[in-house]
Amino acid sequence: MEQKNNLKMMENKRKQFRFPKPGKPELISFKKNKYIIQHPTGSDGVFLNALKANLVNTTEILINTATKYKGAKTKMEVIDIDRELFSLGQKVLSQKKNIKYKDLASAVNSLFGLDYDLSNRSGDLIDIWDGLFYQIVSGESEETYQAVIAMLIADHIVNNFGNIPSTNRGAIKWANSRVIVPNILKEYHSVCVLV
Repeated sequence: MEQKNNLKMMENKRKQFRFPKPGKPELISFKKNKYIIQHPTGSDGVFLNALKANLVNTTEILINTATKYKGAKTKMEVIDIDRELFSLGQKVLSQKKNIKYKDLASAVNSLFGLDYDLSNRSGDLIDIWDGLFYQIVSGESEETYQAVIAMLIADHIVNNFGNIPSTNRGAIKWANSRVIVPNILKEYHSVCVLV
């Protein structure tokens, strides 16, 4: 019985991976990691809704969904979802190895203010994730893919800004947060590298 429970627990741990290099998914810790960015619900959006309907032929479903996808496909369409978020993401990614806390705080405050309400943006965030899934499945544009990653990292920083230590080291750690995708998309990941 205990062995059966252990197998079930191991299976649950396999549901999420991160991709430090193309085609080499890495199992993340089951513990909550503040430097890991995951889909907010794990089940909403065009691609994940299509998969919920039929998990048997996932490859065909993902390809068909990408073919019919009407959301943001180009870099400009992705940026139009939230220009401020893109601007912050570009700033963070361009300085992620040596960003200073005061520069990060200044960028967040100048773009979003201290009372920025994120609660009304959940639809936009799902659209950004759908853009990521589209780029993973289609492999259409590395530039668009990087724009999506920048926006997801910026969103993560803005959502958690109060938790970022007021140190340069803390800012660097948060700027180097990793985006992970559901396990179901790992076979398509050889196209791009998640930052």
